[in-house]
Amino acid sequence: MKRYMKFFTGIVFWGILLVCSACTDEYEANNGGMKECCEGVPFTVRAIVADFEELSNAGKSSTRTSVRDEHFKMEFVDGDSIGVFAIKDGAIMDNIDNAKLVYNMSSGSWNPVGNGTLYWYDGVSYVAYYPYRKNITIDLSKGMDGAIASLTGNEKLQPAKDQSTTEKHIVSDLLVATGVPAIDNSSGIILSLQFQHQFALLVLQPQVYVGCFAPEKAGFVYHMESRVLGTDSAAINVSLNGITPYQIDSLKYCAIVPPQANARVTGNYTTTNGRDDTNIKINYSGSSISFTSGKCYTLKVISPVPGKGSIERKLYPGDFVFQNEIDKRIEVHPGNGKLEEDGKIYDYENAIGMVITCDPERMTDERCNKKGWNHAYVMMLDSLKEGNWGPMDLIEADIDTISIADVKSKHDFSRIKNNMNGYSETLQMLANHEGDASFVSDCRA
Repeated sequence: MKRYMKFFTGIVFWGILLVCSACTDEYEANNGGMKECCEGVPFTVRAIVADFEELSNAGKSSTRTSVRDEHFKMEFVDGDSIGVFAIKDGAIMDNIDNAKLVYNMSSGSWNPVGNGTLYWYDGVSYVAYYPYRKNITIDLSKGMDGAIASLTGNEKLQPAKDQSTTEKHIVSDLLVATGVPAIDNSSGIILSLQFQHQFALLVLQPQVYVGCFAPEKAGFVYHMESRVLGTDSAAINVSLNGITPYQIDSLKYCAIVPPQANARVTGNYTTTNGRDDTNIKINYSGSSISFTSGKCYTLKVISPVPGKGSIERKLYPGDFVFQNEIDKRIEVHPGNGKLEEDGKIYDYENAIGMVITCDPERMTDERCNKKGWNHAYVMMLDSLKEGNWGPMDLIEADIDTISIADVKSKHDFSRIKNNMNGYSETLQMLANHEGDASFVSDCRA
């Protein structure tokens, strides 16, 4: 069996089983068989392999009921083997007990080993499984559900710890189907087997931001839109729930695991730290969830370190500043970054200000510096205009008053440019008007 890259909703294969069928339309029960028989009457087998149902790590169904990644589609190939059991009245029928059928792709047939004959009898049900293993038995004491449970619990059919190759991964995916031949089909007797996945599929997608990153202990990180989130192609030595997973072409990692309650998608991998191009081990763990057979659970892990090819960038005047209330951190968007169609940076309306200076020699506000705010001085975007607080003729006590008219007449803006005491002056103005019910401000673009 192989994973197929082309899209299809299921697989239909045809097989020839030699059955006992009446030469006429008269059926008569005889030990579960028929009165008159003909040799070599063809028996058509149709089998459909259901897709895994894709779920998020939170366990909610996606908008589609099948896995989107085409690598997870399956198709039987030449030489694949299935085991078949024939059951009637709670017992194995006609010694069809783990009968091995091998697929011949050129003829499109499933043939018993040694060209043996499989006979159909009225009232017989069939159980089939993949991949075939010798000495597999089923428990019929609890009906069909018990028979299936004995397959899923069989030690020989459990997922491998090493699923790093295509073959090891695929044979870890136990498929089981049940069916009863339909005799009212105009094209002949047909046994339809719809194989279902008995285990769960876990998918890990390591991701990483590549772009600019802040220096260590900078007190900020760069806004997500100033970096590019992509697949972490540097991920190696991946462990997925204790399994060495299979890596598919789209740089995802997948593993087949048994159903389990109160489980998590968890593990680790090694990747490249873009800060210094050294290897770093990443541990990951998703939220608590139950793994259900036939379901696919995908976990996307974003590396806490910048990816390979990232560039360290310090803070510059003109950079936009954001306050991330969820993660409790300061984020920065480069002032020379990409602009949206409206000529503004992404998420401009949520920016709290712009960096005015990050030159230590210009950051002279003592009251601000005492709080340790010494990375940069930031001004609110609404304040980046010409304006004043209070009436035009108001002189504030204990504040260096700068007359805009005087500055314009002398064409000397140095006092304005060099006054970086906005924090201290704001505190002073608030103290000057502590008893006022309101304070008039005027701001002109």
